[in-house]
Amino acid sequence: DVICLSAGTNSRKYFTNIRGTATNPVIIRNCGGPVYITGATSSGFGINFSQSQYFHLTGTGDPGTFYGIEIEGNNQGIDIGGSSSDFEVDHIEVHGTGYAGFAIKTNPSCNTGTWRENYVMENIKIHDNYVYGTTGEGLYVGNSHYHFPVEITCNGVTTKVWEHSLRNVEVYNNIVKNAGRDGVQVGGVIAGGKIYNNRIYG
Repeated sequence: DVICLSAGTNSRKYFTNIRGTATNPVIIRNCGGPVYITGATSSGFGINFSQSQYFHLTGTGDPGTFYGIEIEGNNQGIDIGGSSSDFEVDHIEVHGTGYAGFAIKTNPSCNTGTWRENYVMENIKIHDNYVYGTTGEGLYVGNSHYHFPVEITCNGVTTKVWEHSLRNVEVYNNIVKNAGRDGVQVGGVIAGGKIYNNRIYG
């Protein structure tokens, strides 16, 4: 299946329960020309996925445009969390965000399905994207505290839980310029991690 983002200015996009298969992922792409998404840097996401598996977000829908989806502003440009897994993101331009250009992680919550023992994010490819002028990280893949538990409060009770692992993650052929924090940050990958052919400036 293909989900088309119509050429021109679009509102923020929120995708939930997008589920393809390993051999036939759902494709989300620009159709008919480049797509432009903008929003205030104080909150929200340009494009968000949750509870989704086996999908491919790509800006290759217009042969004349290398980065067929452009996201400006928003707090996060691309946010993929909510226990999602098995996805590919490419040919997206993100700039001027209130924090990260890409945020690829699920924060542990009171839902025990987000805890390390119950969830692994895996089979991820992030490639051929252009990220610049972010306040936070350019590419933020995986959580930052794999080596110690984090505290969450559920029904008034504070407990310590572990952030999820990742497997089979490839980050390649991306360009990052003038990120406010790390250009490329990858954390929690326990097997099959590859970071190569990226260019980071400023």
